[in-house]
This record gives sequence, structure tokens and C-alpha cells, in this order.
Amino acid sequence: MSLLFKHRLGDYGLTSILEFSAILGIASALSYNLAYPSTRSINGYGESFLFNVIIYFITIILSLIALKNISLGTGQDIFDETIITFMQLKGRKKLFFYIYFVDVLLLGISFILVTELIFYLGSFNFGVIWIFKFLDVYLLVCNLYLFVTLLIKKPFRSFLVNIFVAFVFIGFYIENIINYSIFALFLFILFISDYEIFQRLSV
Repeated sequence: MSLLFKHRLGDYGLTSILEFSAILGIASALSYNLAYPSTRSINGYGESFLFNVIIYFITIILSLIALKNISLGTGQDIFDETIITFMQLKGRKKLFFYIYFVDVLLLGISFILVTELIFYLGSFNFGVIWIFKFLDVYLLVCNLYLFVTLLIKKPFRSFLVNIFVAFVFIGFYIENIINYSIFALFLFILFISDYEIFQRLSV
């Protein structure tokens, strides 16, 4: 894990992730506060709608950071066959979960923890539902990124295809085609598919 962590993020990767999470957490709190300066919680449809919009677009922004890690990190390792070294050290099963943690989960978990701390310090009370909605969309999009990367196995080409995927999800929100239950179902299907493809990956 430590070798992959250093290979992917470098010496200051975790610090950068925490700083970026703090920026987005503060931005979400300030955006809401500018629109509703007299409240620190969600009391009506307008407030709920605004907060959901803020979280959704921050989710897409975060997923684009994960996209860089997945397509230009894991994708490059597959293309260069560097990943063979990690497979020999850890085996395919463990390596998949290590990659998933470093490329996807670390960023998402950091954002949740830092943002919840910011909300607490700012006396905002948004509950925990936003966390499930965030994870629903974030993990689904990231699982799609990983699926595309594992199929294409070329970093730049998979990066371009995944950028298109990100814009599709922005379009989903604009057209109000959002169903968190269906998203959750596809999330698990894609995760299992990613795992199986990785186990059969030929490099």
C-alpha cells in the first residue's frame, strides 16, 4: 500500500488532497450562506434544491480529480506495464482494492471528513443524507471511469472518453434525470465488473 501510495501521490499527495477538500468544503458552505445568510440548516424546498446542486457539482469536480488518478495513473501503469511489478508484490486481488482506495476512496473520504468538520465549525446542520447522495454519484462515476480505463488500457484515450462520461452526468442533472436508487444499483454492478475485469487483465 505504501509503495503504491507514494508512486501515485508522491510525498505531498495527501496534503494536497486535504487542502483541496478544505477548499471545496469551504466553497460549499459559503455558497449556501450567501444565498441563505439567515439559516444554518435546510428548512424548505429552495434551500434543499440549492444545497443538492452545490453538492452534485462538487461531486463531479472531485470525480474529475479521481479521473486523473484513474486514467493517467492506473491507466498509465497498465500501458507501461508498471502494474506487473505491483501484481507480483501484492497479487491481483489485493492490488485492485489498494488501487481503488488510493485512486477513488481516499479523495472521497477526505472530502466528507473535512467538509463535515467545516460544517460543524460553521454551525451548519445539513444532516448526513448529503453524504449518501455524494457517495452514490461519486462512486458510480468513478466506477465508470475505472471500467472505461480497464477496457481501453490506454491512458490518454481513456481520459478523453471519461471526460465525455463526466459531461453526460452533468447533463443528467441539468435534465433532472437523477435517480439515486438506480445509481446505487449500477454502482455495485460496475464495481463487481471492474474487479472481474482487473482479475482477467492482460498486460
